[in-house]
Amino acid sequence: TTGISAPQKIKLFATLKQLAAEGKSIIFVSHKLEDVEALCDRAGVLRQGKLMGIKAAPFVADELVELMFGQVITLERRPDVALGQPLLSLKGVTFTDFQLPMENVNLDIQAGEVIGLAGLEGSGQRLLMQGCAGLLATKEGQLILDGQDLTNAPYRRFLDAGVAFMPA
Repeated sequence: TTGISAPQKIKLFATLKQLAAEGKSIIFVSHKLEDVEALCDRAGVLRQGKLMGIKAAPFVADELVELMFGQVITLERRPDVALGQPLLSLKGVTFTDFQLPMENVNLDIQAGEVIGLAGLEGSGQRLLMQGCAGLLATKEGQLILDGQDLTNAPYRRFLDAGVAFMPA
C-alpha cells in the first residue's frame, strides 16, 4: 500500500474483503499495522526468518510491536528545541547522479529537527542524502552547514563537520 493513494487503498481493501467473502484466501504482507488492523482476521509476525506468533483480530498494537521487535517500544516526548539559524541550508541546489537530476532544492533544517523524506524508491531520496553528505558535487546553488559554505567542499570537510552517510 506504500505506492498507492488513500482512495486506491480503499478500493484495494474493498476488493480483497470481497474476495475473502467469496471464500478466497488472502495473504497480505505489510509492515503497516494500521493496514493489518483494517484488513486482516489474523496476523502472523515474522522476525529474522522466524514466525514469532499469530494473533487474532481485534489486534492489540503493542502485542504486535513486541512480536516484531522483541520488546514494547515506548516513545518519549522529545524536548522542544529553540529554532535559530539553520544547521543545514540548501539554496537553489542542483544535484545529479547522471540518472536523476534534482534541481533547485531549497531546504532549511534546524538543529534538533527530524525531517522525513517520502517517495517511492528511486524518487531521489538517496541522491539528496548523498548530496547533503558531500558525496555528490553541487551543480548549482549553495550548501551551508552550521554556518560554513561547504558547496563542493571535499568529503573530508563534511566528515570533519560531523556529517556521515549510512545507506539503508
